[in-house]
Amino acid sequence: MRVLTGSDITITSPAFVDTDGYTPTDTDADPTVTVVSAAGQALTVSAVTDLTEAGLYTAVIQGLTNPDRLTAVWAGQVDGIDQANTDLVDVAGGTYATLPELVALDGINLAVHTPARLVQLRDQFEDLAERWTGRAWVPRFATETLWHPASPLTRRDARALLSVVDADDTTLATTGWTITAWGVVLDADLRSIGFHGQWPLTIGYTHGQARPPESLTAACRDYVRSKALETGNRIGKDTLSYADPQGGTTRYSTPDWNAGRPTGLLDVDTALNGIGRAEPLPS
Repeated sequence: MRVLTGSDITITSPAFVDTDGYTPTDTDADPTVTVVSAAGQALTVSAVTDLTEAGLYTAVIQGLTNPDRLTAVWAGQVDGIDQANTDLVDVAGGTYATLPELVALDGINLAVHTPARLVQLRDQFEDLAERWTGRAWVPRFATETLWHPASPLTRRDARALLSVVDADDTTLATTGWTITAWGVVLDADLRSIGFHGQWPLTIGYTHGQARPPESLTAACRDYVRSKALETGNRIGKDTLSYADPQGGTTRYSTPDWNAGRPTGLLDVDTALNGIGRAEPLPS
């Protein structure tokens, strides 16, 4: 599940199921939910609300100010048997296109294309675009392990240090730690007073750009619309050509990562290639 910072966040439980293991069903009493941040901090969550759809419940987390990766554990009983569902919640600092923008796309009918499906396609494109370009285009959360005071980070677009946890699972104050534009975390102030700590350290930090370029937001909208309007009769992604009964042959642009077509949608792939493909990581 992906949600945004800056407002109250509604999270929805994975479906509780009957004893057959797959039929959604309500719990004997409303379940409980506990939510923990990536740094291990327990968050305050509202009372659980029962949705009209069987087996689903919601709760509200008060607005989060920073990107994070939350773990939500929903626990309840079905026919007297304990059942627990765990969900990971990715808290991002922005998005490529808002839900109202997606709903307003030409041809989108909410009776057919549900908001949940549009958001799923948007998240799918964001993941694909960031894998292709090798960078995040909105603020996101990441954790890494540092083995010494000047360990380089995998991501070079680090924005802010959020948490430091040592090898004994002790959360350290971030005062004195600095995350640099070069992707290196330094403990210059702490080191000057003899800090040695329990290495390795696990750090949580934000990374990414403040907002994506317009070409990428347009590509996101194009991707969502194209995928939402696909029908069950579309040519499969493995089809390279199609011969119709009249003898004509049509070739389709299909996804081919190695050929520079990560989506197979011409305008979308043009936008992604215009930004640039990530260079392979050094071996």
